[in-house]
Amino acid sequence: MSEEKLRNCPFCGGEASVYESGYMYTAPSYYVCCDECGSGTTVFYTEEEAIEAWNKRVADVGKTSIIV
Repeated sequence: MSEEKLRNCPFCGGEASVYESGYMYTAPSYYVCCDECGSGTTVFYTEEEAIEAWNKRVADVGKTSIIV
């Protein structure tokens, strides 16, 4: 399991978990899903890729502003 900590959900603030999705070809695949509202990532080949995608926020890379 990856040592990188999952950020809280960008939509509801809930905690998220990594799940194994089954197999893509011959390897297990992973996704991250919010335990509160159910929003999540697409499926990735590794746990690390799924966590990286979940933790990446559009506002973090300067592509847009978030209006609250």
